[in-house]
Amino acid sequence: MMNDYADVIEKYGADEPSIEYCLKVLNGEIIAGEKIEFAVVRHMSDLQKNIRDDDYEYVYKPKLVTKILKFSSLLKDVSTGENFKLVSFQKFILSQLVGWWHVDGTVKYKYSYISMGRSQGKSQILSVYLMFQLLFSKGISKDIGLGALDSEHSKVLYRYMSYNFELLEKGLFSSLFKELGVEFNKQEMRVTATSSVLNRFSAKSTPTDSRHFTLFVADEAMLLTTKDKDWLDSVTSGQTGLPNSQFIAITTAQSNPQSRIFFERYQEYSKAIELNNFDDYERDLFLVWEQDSDDEMMTDDFDLWIKSNPLLELESIKQSRISGLKIERQKNINSGSSEFMVKSMNRFVLNGATDESFTTPELIEKAKVKKIPDNVISNVYVGLDLSKTGDNTAISTLYVKPDGHYYVDSYSFIPTYQQDHDISKKSDHDNIDYLQAEKSGRAYIATGDGIIDEDEVINWLVNHIQKLQEKYTVTFLYDSWGVDYIADSIDKALPNLIMLPVKQTTPYMSPPSIFTQQLLVENKLHFVTDDNVLESALLNARVTKNDYGIKVVKDTYSNKIDNLYSTLIAMFEAQYSLKDYSNNKDDSFFAGMNQQQIDNYYKEYKF
Repeated sequence: MMNDYADVIEKYGADEPSIEYCLKVLNGEIIAGEKIEFAVVRHMSDLQKNIRDDDYEYVYKPKLVTKILKFSSLLKDVSTGENFKLVSFQKFILSQLVGWWHVDGTVKYKYSYISMGRSQGKSQILSVYLMFQLLFSKGISKDIGLGALDSEHSKVLYRYMSYNFELLEKGLFSSLFKELGVEFNKQEMRVTATSSVLNRFSAKSTPTDSRHFTLFVADEAMLLTTKDKDWLDSVTSGQTGLPNSQFIAITTAQSNPQSRIFFERYQEYSKAIELNNFDDYERDLFLVWEQDSDDEMMTDDFDLWIKSNPLLELESIKQSRISGLKIERQKNINSGSSEFMVKSMNRFVLNGATDESFTTPELIEKAKVKKIPDNVISNVYVGLDLSKTGDNTAISTLYVKPDGHYYVDSYSFIPTYQQDHDISKKSDHDNIDYLQAEKSGRAYIATGDGIIDEDEVINWLVNHIQKLQEKYTVTFLYDSWGVDYIADSIDKALPNLIMLPVKQTTPYMSPPSIFTQQLLVENKLHFVTDDNVLESALLNARVTKNDYGIKVVKDTYSNKIDNLYSTLIAMFEAQYSLKDYSNNKDDSFFAGMNQQQIDNYYKEYKF
């Protein structure tokens, strides 16, 4: 294979940093996955086209590569304080970003996707590129952005830059920084001589509508979901008219259950590589260090793990890193988590569970049924999770079969006042199709002022419970906080209803949460296929642990789990439906009787 590129080696030299890495991969000195093998062959073939084809539109500038690599040698490693020494794969990344240009003078790679396992220095290497661009790239009024889902996820990369800017300002570049007018703080870096600026952005809190970025780096890009699309579109649309703009996404694989914006792009690139036809993406850079198959997680040939952990090229850290990876692998095997596969092997486990996930999408899919069966026991449980501010109000009805299978039938009241009374905006924000839920008879969408009317909830509950009481003994369970009006109203309307308030604290909610998890594992919890709101709640739910048990939570405010929570409230009592135990301490004579049973008692009683 090396002989195939003899003309490239002759022109640029085998020790040119990008070629050196490519040759190590091609001769097997560095083990690489299929996507990196494709990338190095692409680079070498493009260099060859540059030599052999006078009409080839792109040129490679090794002097620019040398310049940025020399700049990197002046910087410090944030974690050790020692001089930053680039590994060959890091040099390869920088060579692709800065070395390739179109003959018209514009940068070749307008869009870059760079991914590898966690803790491989991807943020540090991009900090080198950002600093280099801010200080030394041609042009004035450069507008550079560093963005992420939230400020926390951009903090690490920005910290690398501010740490090194401070050292350069006090040392080697003290006079240069004064000449350029370099200023920086926790949110911004500025070069007054060129009217250039670098800012931090968050998809959650900082709009980008009016900006036209010459360079934008999205850190941990795979965390961005469809509800962040407008924010991301404002970034890329602002770059459209700039001939030399670049967008760079750096990330590690994710098992986030929400729709992931960049996963679709990853799939497109992967398909093009599979077909060996990347012509449609000639100005896109795709560098992904990942294992080629899930089976490689379980390998005993740990040298293969360099495919997703390219820092294993460093002999000085190789053994300690592999030891750490083996420990993490065993922990994840023991817990049944996909975290190691996703974060360390950089493999996508679509909608897979993490250590903190309430359940897995596979178990959720198995839980779906076409309808609630008829052969259920006489006790039915209705749980209410009342809306707080912009949350949905959720109601779950639990049916139990004698064989221990549980069936959930849920309903939602959807407020719209926080999204300008626009249900489409609400659906986009929560990533749930509420119009479909309404069409399926599973949701009521608030009209008028967009606020949920508690009287609407009361009327729905009373009608629902009255119908249930015609056939079943109903227990109504509810969050004891802030439900006084609804509870009192239902008590007056249905005086013989069994009502049970449930405290929302871990000692109370942990047992039904664990019980529900176990039902899912055993495929004994079911819900109807069209209940998309409950399905989303199950996907969104996470758990935290403390001394009292587990607590069900969500990652972000927009990740709705209300319908799961109303299910857990109902499960507080339903978990004992087939046992001789109850949380209901009502010891009155009529406890547990429905209205018909009470009526029959009096009809049969003779004076």
